[in-house]
Amino acid sequence: MEPPSSESQENHHQQQQQQHQNVVVMRHGNRKDNFEPLWVTTPERPWDPLLVEEGRIRAFCPGRKIRNQFGFPIHRVFVSPFLRRVETASQVVSALSALHGDPNNLTVDNVTIDPSKLKVSIEYGLCEMLNTEAIRPGLAPKDGNWGFNISELEGKFSAGTWDNTMKLMFEEDFHSIKALHQPFAFLITLLAALVGLHFQTKKLSPVETHFAKIVLLVMAAVVHSIAFAWITVQPRNSKYLPLLRLASLGSGVLTCGLLFGLLISNLWWCIVNLCIILVVIVEILRRWHQPIYEYLYHATNLVLASVKALTQAEAKVQAQDSKADDRATEAGDKAAGKRPVV
Repeated sequence: MEPPSSESQENHHQQQQQQHQNVVVMRHGNRKDNFEPLWVTTPERPWDPLLVEEGRIRAFCPGRKIRNQFGFPIHRVFVSPFLRRVETASQVVSALSALHGDPNNLTVDNVTIDPSKLKVSIEYGLCEMLNTEAIRPGLAPKDGNWGFNISELEGKFSAGTWDNTMKLMFEEDFHSIKALHQPFAFLITLLAALVGLHFQTKKLSPVETHFAKIVLLVMAAVVHSIAFAWITVQPRNSKYLPLLRLASLGSGVLTCGLLFGLLISNLWWCIVNLCIILVVIVEILRRWHQPIYEYLYHATNLVLASVKALTQAEAKVQAQDSKADDRATEAGDKAAGKRPVV
C-alpha cells in the first residue's frame, strides 16, 4: 500500500479543522444595582440595570484579550436582550472589530472598527428571567412585559455589526399560547370525530346520555375560542394577556378532558382528569414560577413581620403588667407599714 501523499494529508488536516468550532461564554460586567442599591427605586424597569463605568472597562479589556491571545477569530456574537448584557457585548464586539489595537483605549469610545469582522444578534433563549439571583424578588414585571426595545438595543452597537436576519432559536414570546393552539385544535377535532363515530355505531345521542357533559363541553370550547381570539388582537404589553392565556389553556384542557369522558368509563375519566390536573399544575408552576415565588416571599415576610410585631407587643404588655404589679405590691406594703427590703 502506498503512503498517503502530502496533498491528501493536507486535505485530511483541513477537514479535521473544519469539524470543530470554538465557543466562548462570557458574563456581563458590573451591574449598577450591585453598587448603588437605591438605584432600583427610581427607574421604570428596575429589573434591567445598566453597567457602571468600571463594568464597561472590564468588558472591553477581555474582548481585546480574546482577540490578541486566543488564537482563533470570533465570527458571531449572541447576546440576551437585557441591557447589562447588551452593553457588555457592545464593548466586546468593538474590541474584537477594532482596526488598531491601541492599548490606551479602555472602552469603545474613539475606537475605529471594521464591521465586516463579525456580526451580533439578540437571542432570547439566553435570558435568565426565572433566575432569582439575576432578577431579584419583587422587581420582575407583574404583567410579564419585560419591555425589550430591539431598535434601541441595536443602536448600542457600532454601525454594520448588527445582524437582524438571524433566526432566533427561541422567539421572544416563547410561552405564547399560540404555540399550543394548533395542537389543541387538532386534538379537539380528532376527539370530536371519534365521539361522533362512537355514538353513531351505538345509535345513541350523546345529548340524551351525557347532557351535563355536553353543555359543559360547549361552554369550555366557546371560552377557549373567545380567549384565543382575544389573544391574537391584544397588544404584547396588555395587562389582560396572562389571564387570557390561562383561560385559553384551562378551557382547552377541559374541552379535551370532556371529550375523553364521552369515550371512556367514568372511572377512567376520573383518572384522566387527575392526570390533566397534575399536568396543568406543573405547567403553571413552570411558567409562573417567578410570580408565585415573589408572592410566597412577600407573604412569608408579612407573616414574619406580623409575628415579630405581636411578640414585641406581648412583651411590652407583660412588662407593663409586671411594673403595675410591682407598684401595687409596693403600695400595699406601704399601707401595711412594712419597710421595703433593701
